[in-house]
Amino acid sequence: VVVNEKFGVRLTDIISPTERVKQLA
Repeated sequence: VVVNEKFGVRLTDIISPTERVKQLA
């Protein structure tokens, strides 16, 4: 569960900036 949580945080950390760039673009 802990590993899954870390993976989820990593995924969000990567997706968040990407989504922001898409919105700006």
